[in-house]
Amino acid sequence: MNPHGHDHAGQNHDAQGDPPEVHGMAVIGSDTVYLSHLPMFMPVHNYQVILEAEFTGPDGRPDLGYAEDRKKNPGLLYTLRPKPFVLPELLLRTGPAARSSFTGDVFRHHYERTRPPNPRPVQVANDVTVTVRKVVHGRKFELAAARPPQLEYILFGRGNELFLAHLISGPPDFDQLIQVRLDAELDDTDLARGLRVTVQDRVDRVTDRIQSSGGTVAAVLHASDREIKIRVDPGREFYLEEGELAEQQ
Repeated sequence: MNPHGHDHAGQNHDAQGDPPEVHGMAVIGSDTVYLSHLPMFMPVHNYQVILEAEFTGPDGRPDLGYAEDRKKNPGLLYTLRPKPFVLPELLLRTGPAARSSFTGDVFRHHYERTRPPNPRPVQVANDVTVTVRKVVHGRKFELAAARPPQLEYILFGRGNELFLAHLISGPPDFDQLIQVRLDAELDDTDLARGLRVTVQDRVDRVTDRIQSSGGTVAAVLHASDREIKIRVDPGREFYLEEGELAEQQ
């Protein structure tokens, strides 16, 4: 474990003590589906988890409800409301408690935000089985760990679809998902591990975040064996949340 509280995906985690709970997730990606857990600084929800996944319908065939709706609405946020399950079981590499799937419903827009001015959530897939292909990033928050002095992100994606998720540390903090383009060629194998990106001239706070209208940003990509200077061209910001991460609950 490093000072910022990162865990490498696939390491064993202690899932004992966490009861089954509804763990809402943002859904992004067109060619490949990615899920990002919507966390809070409170027990059972205090994990940052990013998954590469696929949806299967009750008949065992690929569920295309999300994919077809996403094609019509490429810039919108989608969310997943799963049935209760123990989230850290997804982070277990081996053992009887290790989990690689769960079930839930997929919505266009945020399924919990039903009041104006939020758009009305629309269910686009019902009772899908979510099969986890890869854990891109997974860790439990360590509130005593040192906060990064600079703005940090987790880079993930595949092919031409690349995303940054803000690295969440401790309260007050913010959750952000934004699509980006880079001036560097990256291998899908590296992206599947969730690469750390640091914006060295910005403080780790929401007002300094990478924004869609902010123009190209200079950053450093931390690969396994080297650091690479990159230019980040921001695109659509799919998700931004401060309130649920404002304090420890």
